[in-house]
Amino acid sequence: LHLSRLGMWIRLLTVASMQAAKDTLCQDADSGRNPECDWRRKPGGDARRITFVCGAHKDCGVERRLVSQPDTRVAVEANSGIVHSTVPEDYDRKNAGLTKVEKRLFQTAKRFGATSSGVMKAAQEDAVKAGSVILDGGGVEGVANLQAYQDYHRSVVRSTRQPRPDKQFETRADLLNWMRDQALPPTVDEMDSDQLYAVSEVADIWNDMFPDVLGCGIVSKRCIEFMGQLIALGHAWALHGDGKHKLHHGRWVLTTFGTHSLVWDRACKTYRHSFRPLLYFFSREVESISAVRLAMVAMQISAVHFFGSRLKPAVTISDHSDGLRSGMHFANVDHLASQEEQDATPTTPHMSDWAHIATHYTQGKLVPKAHPYYDEVYFLLLCLHLTHTSEMKNLLQGMVITQLEEWIAEIKANNGGTEGGSYSLSTLIKAHLTPPWDTFSIGTYDTVGDTIWPELPCILPSNQCQESWHGGITRTFKGKMRGATDAVLQTTLPKLLFVDAANMPKQLIFTPDAYVSPFIIRKALTYIERGSKAVALKDDVIFVARTKGKCGSSGLTKVAMDSYMDVLSGSLPVKDKEYKKAITHKARQSASHIRSF
Repeated sequence: LHLSRLGMWIRLLTVASMQAAKDTLCQDADSGRNPECDWRRKPGGDARRITFVCGAHKDCGVERRLVSQPDTRVAVEANSGIVHSTVPEDYDRKNAGLTKVEKRLFQTAKRFGATSSGVMKAAQEDAVKAGSVILDGGGVEGVANLQAYQDYHRSVVRSTRQPRPDKQFETRADLLNWMRDQALPPTVDEMDSDQLYAVSEVADIWNDMFPDVLGCGIVSKRCIEFMGQLIALGHAWALHGDGKHKLHHGRWVLTTFGTHSLVWDRACKTYRHSFRPLLYFFSREVESISAVRLAMVAMQISAVHFFGSRLKPAVTISDHSDGLRSGMHFANVDHLASQEEQDATPTTPHMSDWAHIATHYTQGKLVPKAHPYYDEVYFLLLCLHLTHTSEMKNLLQGMVITQLEEWIAEIKANNGGTEGGSYSLSTLIKAHLTPPWDTFSIGTYDTVGDTIWPELPCILPSNQCQESWHGGITRTFKGKMRGATDAVLQTTLPKLLFVDAANMPKQLIFTPDAYVSPFIIRKALTYIERGSKAVALKDDVIFVARTKGKCGSSGLTKVAMDSYMDVLSGSLPVKDKEYKKAITHKARQSASHIRSF
C-alpha cells in the first residue's frame, strides 16, 4: 500500500509491459461505474509512472496509475477510498465542440453518406421536438453549431489518414531506381492512360553531359500521342516552356514543355490557343540551362523511342528566363551527334512572351505608373508587338529606341543627370529592346530569308496559353505537393497527368476546319462585298485591311498604302525631326490596320 494525495494506492495486477497495462485500462470498467472504460491521462509525471483519471464523470477523483517495476514489469494501481462523482461528463476533452453522444451519432451518419450540415439539422430538429429553444442566430439551444461539426469531421479525417512513405530522393541512385520502375514500354498501345512514365534512358548520359542536374522527364500516353501528331505535321509549330513555381515540392519544381492548339471558346465565339503538354520535368535545378537542356534531351528520346524520329519545333517561347531561353535553344540539337555536328546545327529561334511583358508593365514593374511618359511608352511597345513583318519590326524598333533615348535625355536634364528609381527607360531598353530579348513582335521571324522557317503560321509571341493552363492546375493541386518525394511521384503527379488527359482533346487542331465561326463567315462576306476597300493589289503587293467589325468606313486608300510601303522600305527621312511625328503616326496606322503579304 502507498499513500497518495487522494487516498491509498492498491496494486490491482502486474503485467509484462507498459502497452499491456494500457490495454488493461481499455477494459477496466471499475465494476460498471465507468462503463465506457474512459480513462484520461493526467499531465505531468514521467515515463515510469503514468496516472489516468476517470473521464466518465466531472471532477472525478478515481484514478489509475501505471508504475514500472525494477524487473521491467508494470504494475496497475488504483487509489482506494475515493468514490466516483455523480455528474456525468458529456465531453471527451475540455475544448471539444461536440459531446460524446453527438460524436457517436455523427460517425454513424457519416457511414451512410450524411454531411456535416445534414447531421446538425437532424440534431436541431430532435432538440426542438424535445423542447429546446431556437436562438436568435438560427441555432438551437443545446446543439453545437456547424463549425463544430466540420472541425470534428476534419479531425476524424486527419486521424484516419494513411501515413505517407518517408522515402526522400537525395541522390541520383534513388531517382534512377524510381525511374526504372516507371520505364517507357516498347509501344504506345502498351501505355496506360492513367499512369506516368519516366524517361530512364537519360541516365546513360547523366555523368557525361549533365553531372550537376538531379531531375527526370515524365510523360503520359497523351503526351506521346501529341508527339506523334507533331512529327507527322507538315508545318511549323512552337515549343512552350515554363516553370511551375507554385507547384513545388521542397526544392523540387515542376517545369512543363509543350505546344499550343486551337480550341473553340463557346462563350466568346472565337478560337483560342490552348496548351498541350509534351513533357513534365521534375527537377531540383530550377530553370537552369543544364536542367532545361536535359529536358530537351528527354523529350527527343521519348519521340525517337516510339516513332523513330525527332521532334522539330520551329520556335521556342518562354517568359524572361535566361535558363529556359538558352536551354530550349538546343531543342533541335542531337545529343548523340559529334561536337562538330552539334556546333553546326542552328539553334532554335526564341520568342519572348508579350503577355508577360504587358502584365508586368501594367503592374508598374517595368516603368513606374507615375512616369511622365508611362502611357506613351506602352503604346510604342504595343505597336512594336503588332508588327507583322521583320522589316517593319526592325524599322519600328529603331524608331522606338530613338524616341526613348530622347525621353531619357529629357528626364536626366530635369533630374540632375539621373533617371531615378530602379525601374527606368534605360532598364527597359536593356531588358526587352536589345538582343536576345527583342523578339516579342508578331513578325519577328516572318519573311526572313536566312531562317529555316520563314513563316510561322498560327504562332504568336505569347506564353499565355501555358500560363492559363498553369492557373487551372495550381487551383486543383495547390497544397498537394507535400510529403515525401516518393509519395509525390507516386500519387500527386499521376493525378495531375490524369486530369490533363481527361480535360484535353486527343487531336491537335491547327486550322479552324472543325468549326467555322459565323462571325468569320460574315467577315469574309464583308471582304467580298466591299471589294477594293478591304483587299487591294498594288505594285505586286496584296493589302488587307485589319479592323474589327465591318472593316471601317474608309477602308484602303492610296495614301495609306503608299505610306505603309515608304515606312516599310525606310525611304522617308526618318532622322529629320520634322517628319518624326508624321512617320510615327503612319507607322502606327499601318501596323494597326494594314498588313502586307
